[in-house]
Amino acid sequence: MEDMKKYDAIIVGAGVGGLTVGTLLAKEGLKVLVVEQQDRAGGRAMSVQGSEIIEKGLAWYKELLASQYTYIANSQPDIETLLSKRMIDGYTLDIGYHAISANGAGYMLDFEDQIEGLPDVAKLGAHYGNYFKGKLYRDVAGSKIDPELKRIGKETGIRFLSYYFDAYGMSDEDIDKMEKVSFKQWADDKGVSKNDILFDHLHCVSTLFSTINDPKDISMGDIFRYFKYAFGPKLMRGVLGYVGGFVEHGTGEWSKSLVRKIVTVGKVGKRGKHGKPLSGKCRHSWHKTRNDPRHGDDAVRTDDDGDGAGRAGGGGHERRERRRGGGCLGARLGGFPGAQRPDRGLPYGSILGGGF
Repeated sequence: MEDMKKYDAIIVGAGVGGLTVGTLLAKEGLKVLVVEQQDRAGGRAMSVQGSEIIEKGLAWYKELLASQYTYIANSQPDIETLLSKRMIDGYTLDIGYHAISANGAGYMLDFEDQIEGLPDVAKLGAHYGNYFKGKLYRDVAGSKIDPELKRIGKETGIRFLSYYFDAYGMSDEDIDKMEKVSFKQWADDKGVSKNDILFDHLHCVSTLFSTINDPKDISMGDIFRYFKYAFGPKLMRGVLGYVGGFVEHGTGEWSKSLVRKIVTVGKVGKRGKHGKPLSGKCRHSWHKTRNDPRHGDDAVRTDDDGDGAGRAGGGGHERRERRRGGGCLGARLGGFPGAQRPDRGLPYGSILGGGF
C-alpha cells in the first residue's frame, strides 16, 4: 500500500484504454501505475500464435478466451481437428480487434499523433465487404458504393446510406441523444431491418467501429461520433485511404509497441510535474513480490468471436520501479515480447518504469 502513494495515478487494466491513458499521463509528467491481471497486455487487442494454441492445448485456449469474455463460435473443420492436424500452425490469431477501421486512420491516428507515432507497427489497408448468403457485398468507400447495395436501396426505397452521411449534419447534442439508441432500434426506425442484406451489411460495419457484436448493444451515438470526428477530419487530411485494415503479425503488435513507447525515456521534450526535464537517467530498484509458476514464458496471439475485458489470475510478478525527476510511469504487465527493453530482457509480469 505504501508503494501506491508513490504514484499520481493508478490505472487498472493494460488494455487499449489503460495503455492509452497511461501513455498520455506519463507524457505529461505524472507518475503512473498501470496494473494488469493477465500475463500479457492489450486486453482484446491481443494476439496468439496458432503454434502456441497447439502446444498448450484447447483447454488453455478456451481459458484465454474466457478471460476476455469471448468464445469459440464455430469452425469448419471443428477446433479439435484444427489442432490435431496442426492446421493453424503458422497463423496469427486475434482475440479481438480482428480488423482496424480506416486502417488505423480513425481514433488510433488521433492518439498516435499525440505520442509522435508508432513507426514499428505496420498497418495493411483493405477495402472491406461482408459475405452474406453466398455473395460478397463491398463496403461503402467514399463515393464508391456497391452496385448491388445501391440497387437494393433504390428498389426498396430504404435510405440505408443515411448510416454513412447523417452524422456530418448532426450537432453534438443530436449525437449525444443517439447514445441510447441501439443499431437495432435505428435499423428498425429507418426500415433497414426489412431487408436482411442491408441489415447484415450495416451490422457488420457497426461491429468494426464498435467491436461489439450484438446489434441491440451497439450505440448509434458512438457510430455517428466516429463518422463525424474520426472519419470526417481524415477525409479532409487525405489520409483515409481504406475502409479497414489489419496489423501485420496481429493486432497485439500495436499493444506491444505502445508498451515499448511507455518505457522509452526522453522521447518527448516535455517537462514533468515539478518542472524538471523528463529525459534524465533513471535509477533502478528491483524486488520480488510474487512468483506464479503456472504461466509460461511465451506470449503471443488469439482468435474467436466476442468482446470484453479481463479476468483475475495474472502471471508471476516481479516488481520494478524506475524513478527520475519530474515523472515516472509504472506498469504491472504480463509476459509478452513487447515488454522487453532493447538493452535488457525484462522478467514476465513486471512493473515497467518509464515515461516520456
